[in-house]
Amino acid sequence: MIKRISKITALCIIIYINIIIPFYLKAEEIPKTKDKVVIYHLNDNSKSDQFRYYSYIIPTTLKFELEKEKIFQINLFPDPIDYQQFIDSSQSDDAEQNFIDILTRKAEELSAEYMIIGSYTAEKRKLSINIQLFDVNAQEIFETYSDSEDLGALLQDVIDNLSKDIKDELLNSYNRKKDDEKDDLSPFLGFYNVISGFTFGFNYGIVNIYGNWGDIYENPKMITGYIQYELNNIDFLKETPILKNIALSANYDFFSSNSRDNENTNHSFLSVTGITINMVYLCRFSSYFNLAFSAGWGQSESEIYIEGEDGDGPYSTPLSENTTKDNLLSFSVYTNIIISHAHIMAGYAYKTILYSDDPLKYSVFYFGMGYRI
Repeated sequence: MIKRISKITALCIIIYINIIIPFYLKAEEIPKTKDKVVIYHLNDNSKSDQFRYYSYIIPTTLKFELEKEKIFQINLFPDPIDYQQFIDSSQSDDAEQNFIDILTRKAEELSAEYMIIGSYTAEKRKLSINIQLFDVNAQEIFETYSDSEDLGALLQDVIDNLSKDIKDELLNSYNRKKDDEKDDLSPFLGFYNVISGFTFGFNYGIVNIYGNWGDIYENPKMITGYIQYELNNIDFLKETPILKNIALSANYDFFSSNSRDNENTNHSFLSVTGITINMVYLCRFSSYFNLAFSAGWGQSESEIYIEGEDGDGPYSTPLSENTTKDNLLSFSVYTNIIISHAHIMAGYAYKTILYSDDPLKYSVFYFGMGYRI
């Protein structure tokens, strides 16, 4: 019995490696939510509106530069916010903190992690640009500015340099934030992410054995442990036809039975363990109820023990003892009631063990419970 358990344990480990690890690797490939950066048009403080177009040219250039990183969601807003103008006009000693409070409220409305604002002045062919980056999480403002002596060709270099300064500071702030988040994570989060989306459970069923085997052995009870994963837990399969309704499961079955009373034959015992990998199709009628159809293949291990003449049960000297490993086919249909993370199921399964001489065919009416991580 110990020898059999060790083999079953090894098979369970193989199933774990072949089912859970691939899904974990897939999960690693799914992109995480991007941080949102809101860039406002710059406020034009020039005496003339001749250079008003810089109000959106500079933010657009900055947006183009930041989008190269592919880790930010960039949004442009047309309404300028002038930091320096607010500070200069404020009569409060807490002007900067008041301005941070205003930006924080705007950021909350827009669900933004970062905000970029600024202003410029164009006078006598000289352009002065002042830009601020507000880090909502750190509640800090980073400021950079630059002057151009010419509104001609060299102006693009000034804009590019400002964009680089903002980009570098934004990346530094982003990396600091991610490092802080990693420090705050639970040490068990990685393991939870691996098993998230899996359902673990047990079923209890009544077996009905058919044919010649049914004439020999009584109908026993069967216990099944299972692991199931629904493919719609993978983001890019959530809306994929057919695949979004597919699940994969691994089942471990066990039952044992005594032979029926017969004066003409020796008493015997049959025990069967089986592991199957199954494909499941789910018909979802609502978020609380579905009907499932399952088909699977695996391996069984059967042990037949024929009692000796002394008739002392399995502890007597056996007349015959035989163990075989054979292919196992499984088909089932079941209903599933879902209450939060709990799954309550009831169903019917038909299984066949492909013995070389006379296959063992049996059905199972079962019910059980599972828990979805």
